[in-house]
Amino acid sequence: MAKERPIGSRSRLGVIGDLVRNFRVAWRLFKDRRVPIWLKGIPVLALAYLLWPFDLLTDLAPGLGQVDDLTLLLLGLLLFIGLCPTQLVAEHQGQSSALTKVEKTPDEQVIDTTFRVVDDDERR
Repeated sequence: MAKERPIGSRSRLGVIGDLVRNFRVAWRLFKDRRVPIWLKGIPVLALAYLLWPFDLLTDLAPGLGQVDDLTLLLLGLLLFIGLCPTQLVAEHQGQSSALTKVEKTPDEQVIDTTFRVVDDDERR
């Protein structure tokens, strides 16, 4: 049984892990010949914007100019994954999760059972 976390209690490692998995899935989809070529233009355009010398938001405040670059790159990545055929996305997500799957130790296994308490006095 998986532990449930309340909404908004996601750890930083979980968010970074999701980003890494999305990048892996996007990279595998980008290399897959079954993905239409026009879809592969989405991450290319997002990367081109990142390298483009002009920004939508200028660097008036420190870090603000990089935030729009990062946001556009992530949105391009999510748009690319979202528009790819669902069967291919599922296939590549399965490969990604198989690589990062961690085996459970015996302490983490759940055994459903029933029990009853037997008192020593009742046995006599």
